[in-house]
Amino acid sequence: MGQDSRSEFLAEAEEMIDELSRNLAEIESAEEQNLIKPDLVNTIFRVMHSLKGLAGMLGYQIIANLSHELENLLDQTRLGRLAISRDLLDLLFDSLDVLNALVLNAAMPSDNPEPDLVPFRARIQALLAQKQEHDQKSVLAQLDLSNEVLDVLTEYEEHRLADNINRGAHIAMLNVTFSFDTFDEDLAAINEAFGEFGEVITTMPSLDSGPDNVIQFNLLVASRLDLGELESRFAAYRARLTSVQSRSSAAPPRAAVAAPAERPGEAADELGPLALELDEGPEMRAARPEVVARPGWEVAPPVRAAEVAEPASPAEAERRRADAAVGKTVRVDVERIDRLMNSVGELMLSKAELASLAARFRAERTNFSLADALHRASRQLERRLIQLQTDVLGVRMVPLDTVFSKLHRIVRQASRSTDKEVDLFVDGGATEIDKMIVEELLDPMVHIVRNAVDHGIETPNERIMEGKSPIGEVHIRAAQRGNSVEIAIEDDGKGIDPHKVWAKALEKGIVAGEIPASKKEVLALIFQPGFSTAAAVSELSGRGVGMDVVRNRIAELNGMIDIDTEVGRGTRLTLTLPSSLAIISVLLVRAAGEVFALPLTNIVENQRVLADRVRLVEGQEVLLLRDRTLPLVRLARVLCLNGDVPGVPRFVVIVRSAAQWLGLLVDELVGQREIVIKGLGRRLAPTPGVAGAAELGNFQTVLVLDIRAIVAEVTAGQDSAKEARRS
Repeated sequence: MGQDSRSEFLAEAEEMIDELSRNLAEIESAEEQNLIKPDLVNTIFRVMHSLKGLAGMLGYQIIANLSHELENLLDQTRLGRLAISRDLLDLLFDSLDVLNALVLNAAMPSDNPEPDLVPFRARIQALLAQKQEHDQKSVLAQLDLSNEVLDVLTEYEEHRLADNINRGAHIAMLNVTFSFDTFDEDLAAINEAFGEFGEVITTMPSLDSGPDNVIQFNLLVASRLDLGELESRFAAYRARLTSVQSRSSAAPPRAAVAAPAERPGEAADELGPLALELDEGPEMRAARPEVVARPGWEVAPPVRAAEVAEPASPAEAERRRADAAVGKTVRVDVERIDRLMNSVGELMLSKAELASLAARFRAERTNFSLADALHRASRQLERRLIQLQTDVLGVRMVPLDTVFSKLHRIVRQASRSTDKEVDLFVDGGATEIDKMIVEELLDPMVHIVRNAVDHGIETPNERIMEGKSPIGEVHIRAAQRGNSVEIAIEDDGKGIDPHKVWAKALEKGIVAGEIPASKKEVLALIFQPGFSTAAAVSELSGRGVGMDVVRNRIAELNGMIDIDTEVGRGTRLTLTLPSSLAIISVLLVRAAGEVFALPLTNIVENQRVLADRVRLVEGQEVLLLRDRTLPLVRLARVLCLNGDVPGVPRFVVIVRSAAQWLGLLVDELVGQREIVIKGLGRRLAPTPGVAGAAELGNFQTVLVLDIRAIVAEVTAGQDSAKEARRS
């Protein structure tokens, strides 16, 4: 198998496992409320079937075989022979970890050992042994359905029909007429509408003849609403509704549904239209396509999802948008996008040269017509390039839900291993961020969520004693903030006591002296290597690793992390990350006559500082900034540049890397720009404190500084100096 085919399979398999994870989390939530939708179980069955087929086609037989066994298990579940139980959900969630391990093993066999499947397969067989056969034929025989209809039903459709009968649902045959041009959309709209109060069991073309531009369908439907309520639900669309209720029912079957009551001044039609009424504006009515009917035929306008279904919640609408986009995507290698982005950046520089040339012609007043033509061409090229740059950047963006979907499984595993009950709530999964950031974001998010469950959320008994619900909550919220994305992870647990943090830091020798007044300074100690407040080591945490890894990983992504907590109320960690790593917003500064670029995501603020405002504390220049003492460092000295003259007024740019703050003294603030950052090449790539380079036009190149590396270097030097003074 070629490398391209292997990479394609790995990407497809990862997406399928993510989809399975999302659907299983939804099923578990619905199971707790006894609101499981059969379509969701069927969707998981289909995804597992697709994974089996893909793995088998490409020669990954172990994955194909295991997927086949899980497919059989899901088939028995969707047919109602195997109940959805805690054991079944546990096995299906565990199967995602097993499948993921097998996929990783297929990608890098030498780095990932193959999992032992024997005990896992034994669990599958044990569940399959619990399946029960159901006599569905006798249930279906009670319906007023012809043998021709019963014979075309699949086994799954027979089960769904029998299950609805056993649940006391009303069964009816719905005959509808659509425009031939839009019948597929109209059928999807009716299926979606019925999802709110029942389901469409099967759809069959009608044999009745009609005009050439329309097509009729018979829909066998089940609903918890009676026929009168169904009639009111579909009061605006012409159709025939026939009951096929049980022969043993006391109520006689209805051959057709009477028309709605007459409105004043109107004559009632023989059959009323069938659809939801909605308050639609003129824009919607104007946008609705007209259906032309032949003489003697009355054809209703097509049904749209927005007209039939009830308004969806934001989360449901977000999921539907994501589902609708699946079939319209093309997988592209990120390196190709990067090369395209670099080409766009170079074109922007060429455009800048063209604009400079036009300005020079204008200034010299030699050829006004040529200058004006160049100026117009430059402006038009600029607009096109900005649009192209935006579109290329958008290709790199992916929704954060690709990360969040994996966290449901993490929370579930962590809560069960700690004997706690924890619910995860996610908002803003559609927020988009650079794919390169998403790939590096999963590990920090897993650390944070596990800590929230293990350290933050109390046991059910403790929560009850505190007057809380026995079920803990973890909320993840994401939102766009200008050129950055903000992700907040919040729990409603016991919070973090700053005094305990300081006591633990004293015990470990991380700090010395009295606890400072600033709570933020104390909480920042949580990100120190080797720090942990856990009383005992568990499978999840307590080994003194984790939060320092989170801080470093976020800093590597040019992001920041904040922590806020209240004892007894919970803890919130806020991650601020750049939306993109390809185009970044920077502040241009001048130091020792040279211009440098500082990423805006690392900048807190900037101030003009006179020399007499700078203090010297233990040999270190500091600035008192509100509630903190801020260490200062001259950028020219950090970069070993000549021309830094002591005593001259400076600007201070306050930067952050994770929880560490630093003031950079510079000579001048040049301005803000958006740049395309480029690497320095193999020879210069390891240059300390430099993240890359960017061109500004007019053949001017600037270095983009690595704030994380600069803060780390300065902090390490300060710590060494303190140790030297103490000794």
